[in-house]
Amino acid sequence: EYAEKLGITAPLTLDGMDVLPGSFTKGASGSANLAWSGIGQYEDLICPYSMLRYVSAIANGGSVVEPSLLLDTPSGSSTTLLSGTTANKLRDMMNYNVSAHYGTNRFLCAKTGTAEVGDGTSHAWFTGFLLDDAHPYAFVVLVENAGGGLTNAGAVANTVLQAAVNK
Repeated sequence: EYAEKLGITAPLTLDGMDVLPGSFTKGASGSANLAWSGIGQYEDLICPYSMLRYVSAIANGGSVVEPSLLLDTPSGSSTTLLSGTTANKLRDMMNYNVSAHYGTNRFLCAKTGTAEVGDGTSHAWFTGFLLDDAHPYAFVVLVENAGGGLTNAGAVANTVLQAAVNK
């Protein structure tokens, strides 16, 4: 239910284009697969666009301003994905994650991820947002078959965010 409410398994559109939904399979009660499904490592699939909407909602107090492909054509519509209280707790945890594990940066809220592909390789993820009213950017970086999230996807995110903030 939560995966659907958060837009992870829901069919979505971006500027009129269909975006593939993700999927969530709950492992059997009492099994290790139940734990794995809870952290996204069972048979779960997520579209990067769904993840972008989710972290954008966290950054925006629970509501996502629906993205558009072009900066100068905002959609103007918003969707509430989670409560403000929950969004703020997640924001604080993502900010703590950065400061405690990656260095002190009070303006970045992020989390790495490693998505197992099934053939022994992994996709590298890094997703988050800036706590900066002048640069309210949310991001998702997915580097296919690149291993861990911080080393590869984190480096891409850093390069792109540095360029966006310093333009």
